[in-house]
Amino acid sequence: MIAATGDGGFMMNCQELETALRVGHPFVTLIFNDGGCSELNGQRNQFGESTSVHFGNPDFVKLAESMGLKATV
Repeated sequence: MIAATGDGGFMMNCQELETALRVGHPFVTLIFNDGGCSELNGQRNQFGESTSVHFGNPDFVKLAESMGLKATV
């Protein structure tokens, strides 16, 4: 299975990586890391900036490795 996701969407469900590993379901996840999510992009497009919300991302490779997964950039 291959999953392609943005970084915002991935962060909402990243715990499922551990579940897939534990039950032995092989997978590849591609993360499009642009430092934002669609809600913030909508605000930027409409108003020129986002208000009161700024997201940061963890080191995705270290996050995967902490769950016992292989990861690369």
